[in-house]
Amino acid sequence: RFEREMTALYQFAEDAEPFHCKDIVIALDEISQLEKEVEELRIKAANADRFLQMKKLYENATEQLAVLREKPIITTGSTNTLIGIALGCTALGLVLGVFFVNGYRNMKSPVTDDQTEESEDSL
Repeated sequence: RFEREMTALYQFAEDAEPFHCKDIVIALDEISQLEKEVEELRIKAANADRFLQMKKLYENATEQLAVLREKPIITTGSTNTLIGIALGCTALGLVLGVFFVNGYRNMKSPVTDDQTEESEDSL
């Protein structure tokens, strides 16, 4: 039986193509390099996913913009209305300013008898 197994082993060795043997240091270096490549590919895949999400958001925003452009523009007030309000506020401010300045000028402090006699003497 030994001879038969050895013959089968020898025949296998003769028929098989030669392969390169690697030591553990070279194998570990290749494994770490492949792990780095896998990590880089994961990062690229994540960036591609983010790009696809941004593309969908852009397409959605573009569609919404097209819909909004088709709708008529609705304004709540015209320019003339705003100018009228601004002029009214300005006029009201001027009237109130004149009123308060005039009132301030006409305000008199209470005059005592001593002050009245002094002012008459100085004339």
